[in-house]
Amino acid sequence: MELTQNYDIGIIERIKRERAFAEALLDEVDETSENKDYSVTQELLRVLIIGTIGFGRLSHALSMTSEKLQELLESATPPAPGQMSSITKALKLALGVAAS
Repeated sequence: MELTQNYDIGIIERIKRERAFAEALLDEVDETSENKDYSVTQELLRVLIIGTIGFGRLSHALSMTSEKLQELLESATPPAPGQMSSITKALKLALGVAAS
């Protein structure tokens, strides 16, 4: 799912304003991952990270550089499912959302 720049900005602004929206998108991350729609999962994680804690902070929790994390989530090829699961768990932990 390729989002346009303006669409991205609107979603990121809403994530910053509405905690419930961010949590709903995290639920969507779980659902798209379960359905093996990894490109959508990748895009959702990218905008959620930008709209919440940022790549720098989350990369420390994942023991990787911010650049590497950003590269993983901006690549044309989605990261391996295990990597996306680790990113999702770290993001949920950082946001204080129950991991599923």
